[in-house]
Amino acid sequence: MDVVLPNLYALMTQHGIGVGGIEAEAVMLGQTISMVLPEVVGYKLIGAVGPLVTSTDVVLTITKHLRQVGVVNKFVEFFGPGVSQLSIADRATIANMCPEYGATVGFFPVDDMSLKYLHQTGRDAQKVKAIELYLKAAGLYRHFSDADEDPTFSQVVELDLSKVVPSISEPKRPQDRVNVSDMKEDFRMCLENKVGFKGFAIEPSKQKDSVPFEYEGKKYTLRHGSVKAVEKGLTVAPYIKTSLSPGSGVVTYYLKESGVIPALEQLGFNLVGYGSYAIAGTVDIDFEKEPLGMDPSGQPVFLRDIWPSREELQEVERKHVLPAMFKEVYAKITQGNNSWNELQAPVSQLYPWSESSTYIKSPPFFDNMHT
Repeated sequence: MDVVLPNLYALMTQHGIGVGGIEAEAVMLGQTISMVLPEVVGYKLIGAVGPLVTSTDVVLTITKHLRQVGVVNKFVEFFGPGVSQLSIADRATIANMCPEYGATVGFFPVDDMSLKYLHQTGRDAQKVKAIELYLKAAGLYRHFSDADEDPTFSQVVELDLSKVVPSISEPKRPQDRVNVSDMKEDFRMCLENKVGFKGFAIEPSKQKDSVPFEYEGKKYTLRHGSVKAVEKGLTVAPYIKTSLSPGSGVVTYYLKESGVIPALEQLGFNLVGYGSYAIAGTVDIDFEKEPLGMDPSGQPVFLRDIWPSREELQEVERKHVLPAMFKEVYAKITQGNNSWNELQAPVSQLYPWSESSTYIKSPPFFDNMHT
């Protein structure tokens, strides 16, 4: 369970806390919980992220590494010159993954980029200045390139960001990520492995089986593993499910402003809500050696030909993620929509116990308790 700390410093930093459901429910009901003074693991980041490596690749690599280190019931603070290579979104995602890597806290201190984010998202300039002065006076401001500011930790673990490579993973088990370069071999091993996690026990003689079918007058073939592209003339196979689910209304806003939405819609990625290797249509592929498809002139198109670099993404962000977007979207955030506004919600200051609930019941020792 992810818990957000309701205080200024936690809101300014990229700070995620992982606690158990029982502890969270206890606090919800007004009960206190005690915590043993934890060890603080310093996670030192050095180097620079490669141009074709995504934020997700960095997050998955760090998550898997910390699970191997073992940080259960510990605080993890990220430091070192490599932190400056990470955007606020990168840091927030890594901190928010602390339940996945087992830590109690994942924490990034405030730096110059944190303040730039406040300006970018439409915060009042005077308030941002006051925040900066307060944090510097309190010794809570950090310059990650200055090793003299590094705290003393219980343990230090290091990751070279230049060693991070493109990878894939499923949402439920992010620690089981697979390097994209190993994806084809890993998938074929899964076909052969005994039935279970990552195992289908398909006989070698049947692993090349295929099923032809016709859709809208065109012929296609399904095989094991089937599941800037528009400019290159690529399309998505009809048997691939496509949808677009941005993280927030602001994301939708700057995707439209940057001109990305029309290209996504042309490929079939229409907006479905807020919450791919779809063009290839299969995981049985080596992206380094095999093309995604052919352009109209018959030339092969590889993933590297259409994959945007981090620099390109950051340039789009600088141009199109503007303070006015955040002000416009969040000025209306409490208005909701008709479906949300029609929901009936209790207005009592006390928790409305439900006799029919199968999840949480009123403990009997509350019955005769008086305040």
